[in-house]
Amino acid sequence: MQEAGDRIESAKAGIIAAIAVSLAAAIAKIASHFWLGMGIYASENLLPFLGSLAIAAVSGFLFGVTYRYAVRDETNPHLKTGTLLAFALVRGLGQVEMLLNSQDLTQSLTQIVGMAALVLGESMFWFTIAQACLEFCFSKDLLQPVASDRR
Repeated sequence: MQEAGDRIESAKAGIIAAIAVSLAAAIAKIASHFWLGMGIYASENLLPFLGSLAIAAVSGFLFGVTYRYAVRDETNPHLKTGTLLAFALVRGLGQVEMLLNSQDLTQSLTQIVGMAALVLGESMFWFTIAQACLEFCFSKDLLQPVASDRR
């Protein structure tokens, strides 16, 4: 019976984080498109936008489930920040690599570093929002962390 309850709590954590990351991704995408002067509502841009949100939702779900198991009911802040940084860096550095491979080398180093910082910052934003939502749910007993195996 405990195993079924754990699965439900993990699914809840995943869903909460998926929603949080999707909303954070939507905010980041809309803000960056308006900041860069491009509209996202043109028909040719809507499908990639929705695809990005779907990828964000899957990433958020996986983060939520992993975060719940990683932090357990302990108070070690390194587990919390480490899990957050791991997800943000894996996503962000993967995008930086793609960015570097797709750029022609005529751009200045400042432009490339700026774009890389923007991508990494966006990843940190996504998962920080998800972490805050999960921690809020833990604090209000809407979500139960995994119990530690300390004896």
